[in-house]
Amino acid sequence: MASLKPKLLARSSQWRAVYEALDAVGMREFRSRPIAALSGGQRQRVLIARALAPKPSLLLLDEPFTGLDEPNQEALARLYVSLKERGISILMSTHDLVQAANMCDRFILLNRSVRGVGALHELGSLQLWANTYEVEKDSALVRAVGALTGANA
Repeated sequence: MASLKPKLLARSSQWRAVYEALDAVGMREFRSRPIAALSGGQRQRVLIARALAPKPSLLLLDEPFTGLDEPNQEALARLYVSLKERGISILMSTHDLVQAANMCDRFILLNRSVRGVGALHELGSLQLWANTYEVEKDSALVRAVGALTGANA
């Protein structure tokens, strides 16, 4: 027996939004490829396109660089910066402080509560970072933050 549900067809404005989103992430040429046939970085960009199609003013990203090689991380970071320049706000959770330092205007340090809020240069207390991440002040992470903020360990 045939289904009684009418088939929903996308309107031309919806297809236009899809193609604009695929163009924004550089994935239009892969539009016919199954998602399982894409690399991790390509898959991540398609997921971002999916989020962009409805034209949001805010993107929420959870660990967007995890599992990606450096070229894909850099491509995504450039994409996020360009989205930010187009007026799309991005709220992201990440442990990748190097990528975050290159693209984020403000940081919220969390560990069961808010430990610090501000621009990276305003969060230069290395003890704050050590406490937030529950590591020693001479850890590699705190030394990296010191290099990023110009603070001394």
